[in-house]
Amino acid sequence: MLIVLEGIDGSGKTTAVNGTAQRLARSGYNVLTAASGPPAGDDLVDEYLQRLSPVDSPRKDGEPPTALVVDRLHWGEAVYGPKYRPDDDVEGYGCFGKAGFRYLELFIASRGGVTAYIDTKPDVARARINARDEGEDFIDLADLESLHARYDEVYRESNTGIRIFGNYDPATIVDAVVSNALARNEASDHLSQWPSYIGTIRPSVLVAMPADRKQRLSLISKLTDIEWPHVGIVNSAMPSEHLVELADALGNPSIRVLTSAAGGPAHEHATGAVVPIDRRTRFDSLDALLEGVRIALHAA
Repeated sequence: MLIVLEGIDGSGKTTAVNGTAQRLARSGYNVLTAASGPPAGDDLVDEYLQRLSPVDSPRKDGEPPTALVVDRLHWGEAVYGPKYRPDDDVEGYGCFGKAGFRYLELFIASRGGVTAYIDTKPDVARARINARDEGEDFIDLADLESLHARYDEVYRESNTGIRIFGNYDPATIVDAVVSNALARNEASDHLSQWPSYIGTIRPSVLVAMPADRKQRLSLISKLTDIEWPHVGIVNSAMPSEHLVELADALGNPSIRVLTSAAGGPAHEHATGAVVPIDRRTRFDSLDALLEGVRIALHAA
């Protein structure tokens, strides 16, 4: 189970993180927590994926299920990064840019994750911050309105987000977070056998392409705001029969395959072939693949 909690300073986010972790621990989960922070290297997408890696750890017989609860992640970077680290900002999404934001959204969706936005009015958050010990917060309180407005924008762009109003009592907020997380986790549990897949449980188009993240980010970045949430991506090196099984589990979306030299085998019946499909679904360049994905999306 994967839960990310987001919200401006003073929103009650950290209280919700602690309450959610305690609730899941009482329910028998092995609860792990993580928190975001300033980028430590050049690849923030990879850093964030590393923080989320416990959700992909195999579960041994007799072990309790794992629940990872994260205190702010990619939304926080898209909100706080441009304002407080403008020299590192890419396209208004912090260090990883719009494509990195979308990639993390697809990853979280494929793991049945939920991003819970604790939406608290700036004046309420300001009062809470002022009541804390001096020096506990490091933002300019005059920025709360603009930070809150940016969170609203990011929420509307997300495909993993739920909005929970911060005026509810903490127990009600935790109830909403946990119930949504349980439902999404159950709905996506069957996808755990395909760890290279990222995307929703019912994409319109399934793209098989190399594991090269730069290529994937390039594809995602060129899709429109309406298109990208409906695309799932999987490693093109997977055996043909596994791709067929995954497509069936996803509701049989249209399949598009990148068959360039970097993409691995592509012949219908070769060992390790991607899938025995019509040649019209295979493309030998990223630009051609993009066009093929768009045609499939608009035909769906």
